[in-house]
Amino acid sequence: MATTSIDAESRAGSESGQATLTIINPVAESQADLDDAMRDPPAKRPADLNGKCVALYWNGKQNGMHALHAARELLSQRFTGLSFIEVIGEMGGVNRYLSPDQLDLLEREADVAICTTADCGSCTAWLMRDLCELERRGIPAIGYTAAIFDEDSRFSTKTFGVPEAVPLIVPHCFSNKTAEEIRQMVADSLDEAIEALTVDRKLLEVLPQFDQIVRDPAPELMFRGADLLEAFDAMQTRFVQTGWSDGLPLIPPTHDKVEAMIASSGRDGSDVVGLFAPGMGIGTLRKIAANAVMAGCRPEAMPVIMAMMECILDPSMGLRTWAMSTGPQAPIVLVSGAIADEIGMNR
Repeated sequence: MATTSIDAESRAGSESGQATLTIINPVAESQADLDDAMRDPPAKRPADLNGKCVALYWNGKQNGMHALHAARELLSQRFTGLSFIEVIGEMGGVNRYLSPDQLDLLEREADVAICTTADCGSCTAWLMRDLCELERRGIPAIGYTAAIFDEDSRFSTKTFGVPEAVPLIVPHCFSNKTAEEIRQMVADSLDEAIEALTVDRKLLEVLPQFDQIVRDPAPELMFRGADLLEAFDAMQTRFVQTGWSDGLPLIPPTHDKVEAMIASSGRDGSDVVGLFAPGMGIGTLRKIAANAVMAGCRPEAMPVIMAMMECILDPSMGLRTWAMSTGPQAPIVLVSGAIADEIGMNR
């Protein structure tokens, strides 16, 4: 590794018999963790459901309507004067989510909401988003959530700013169950659902922490070894352990390399390009540059990278879906024209 990638502290470490590799921390801080203004309290609950209007919201996941039909039938046996609104998310692709107009409608007409289904990565994130938006608008809500996605759901409610929102945990995914099996899960959880809709939620004094999500607030990270190659290996190992890498070798985002990327953009490294799903990561130019370096990009590619960032931040791209999905889809970027030759794509 070239000595230009080592700062003064690294050289001192090498001279003392131990090499130190110092890199720019590529992991973004979460806006949800830093900004208390993003947090809202849950909705006030009614004393009971008699005479209430219940929104039955389906996000398009397979077999979700079986759960809502069962909930409607069972609630009608327990309460009098109920009315129902059936809603299917207008936005999104295979996984649907509520549009602003639909949220406005429910705010006007619904007293509580029963929502389904969270039984995959992206649909869990989107359904929790819907629960949080409903709670913000004063509508108590629950969302049927497969047990395997319990932690994902709570991470998402925290990220979307209403950590007290209610993912109602059921033992299995609805998508591969029969209507009768789904009805039984709804029946088994009915008392819990009613309590969640009629008993005020206690505000969490301490927000949940998640062992699988590792963040480090330090602007720089250091890795040591007998020589730079060993320090490089230590960096790769650490990134795999923390889930910051998929196991492929990464180029160390050293200060000089990252600054060269930033300079190529013509902007300040502290500029915030946008908030990135799924964790509301604050995408500063410096963080984007560090990740680009790790992927092997050269400074001349930075204008293309910034165009890519503009693209994936467009809501119509559905970044949250493929960032969270347990399905096999992944984005692909096609670069064509003169710029591809100018930056040496595929060479």
